[in-house]
Amino acid sequence: MFSHPRPLTALAAALLALSLGGCTPKMLRDTAAETPLPPLAGVEDLQRFPQTIDPYLIRLQERNATLPVQQGYESTYYKVWDDAYTPEALEEVKWPFDVYRPENAYGQNLQPLSQAWFYAMLREANWQAYGSTAGRAVALRRLDLRNFPTEKPLFRDPSVAGEGFPFDYLQNSTVFAGEPLYISHYSRSGAWAYVMTSYATGWVPVDRIAPVGRAEREVLRAQPLLGLLEDRMPIHSLRGRYMFEGYVGMVLPLQQKSAAQWRVDPAGHAGTAEIRREAAAPLPLTFTRENMRRVIAPMMQTKYGWGGLYGERDCSSTLRDIFAPFGLWLPRNSYKQSRLGKVISFEGLDDAAKLAKIAAEGRPFETLLYLKGHILLYLGVYDGEPAVLHTVWGVKTVDDEGNFGRHIIGKTVISSLRLGHELEGYSDEYSLLHKVESMNFVFEEEEE
Repeated sequence: MFSHPRPLTALAAALLALSLGGCTPKMLRDTAAETPLPPLAGVEDLQRFPQTIDPYLIRLQERNATLPVQQGYESTYYKVWDDAYTPEALEEVKWPFDVYRPENAYGQNLQPLSQAWFYAMLREANWQAYGSTAGRAVALRRLDLRNFPTEKPLFRDPSVAGEGFPFDYLQNSTVFAGEPLYISHYSRSGAWAYVMTSYATGWVPVDRIAPVGRAEREVLRAQPLLGLLEDRMPIHSLRGRYMFEGYVGMVLPLQQKSAAQWRVDPAGHAGTAEIRREAAAPLPLTFTRENMRRVIAPMMQTKYGWGGLYGERDCSSTLRDIFAPFGLWLPRNSYKQSRLGKVISFEGLDDAAKLAKIAAEGRPFETLLYLKGHILLYLGVYDGEPAVLHTVWGVKTVDDEGNFGRHIIGKTVISSLRLGHELEGYSDEYSLLHKVESMNFVFEEEEE
């Protein structure tokens, strides 16, 4: 449910927060990656549809060779290190200061933010220096990309269903440790750097990034990329020093391989590291059932994280991380992901016709289903109905007087497009099925 930094898209993200959300029991503890999470009480789909990926994999059409769209991941991943890279225009990145204002802004204590606070943020942002640095760097750990140079949140009215926690509108996205960065400029205090990645931009603390010179960049870019296949995996140097945490979807330059280990040399970390052979694989993986199981199984433990907050995922980052080990680069926001490959519109179709079209033409594990502000992965027909994987905050409900509420789910689930249909206050008008607009095939080139 996350959107890319643009004024209109930011407003769409706000509208999305009003359409998917809620308030029901949450998981009390984590479980092992191989263990299915218990279903949430009162959500029929999460009991009817197995919450492990294995039962659905039989529907995946395996390919024993890589496709053209699985090549070239490196060029996009490293593009901010290109000599010819040009950052976006100032008006393209400064939009949060135009969109977020004190008229409807609340801080971490759920009290209104003052105009003085906004003035202080604008001063710290130091926009007159935009583009003055043109430095290259890497992230030293997983980083939040912030819309203002602060770790403090900005919420909309928390009394409105679908607003307040966890929708911190200053959270733009996240980057993994070792990701290439372009530094535009520094904040007035020098504590923050404004950076670009291959898919998003934002403010990061300067003590969590490291500069990378031209010679080191050339060495790193010449190495193949290794994709990680475990979540929250501690990465240590050869001397046993903790370096950072690894996640599915994260890639690192592969320096050397042995029978039991992969050796990586993440720039800026002052040392090489070794990763267990079964916990990673060189890009791109072939599109097989076993490889898809290796990628998705650990991700079924993901709790919902707006814009990647708290080391978790939202809907679009879940899909990015699923396809990264297969060498398929996805944009960050759900709308742009929905334009990838061949697109089939559902315009003019009623709900029954949409279900029939998805079942008849959808390709399991390579078809994305899009509705405004949300995106899902089609898994095939299960128990007579299309099954989808998605990371979702909750189900919108409405009472007899027209008041909206939320039934919180807050994690990655497998469901139908009628998720929550048995809940009190559920309305077909606000269902995933009714709002879904299109499907697209990510491995098929877009038709001219």
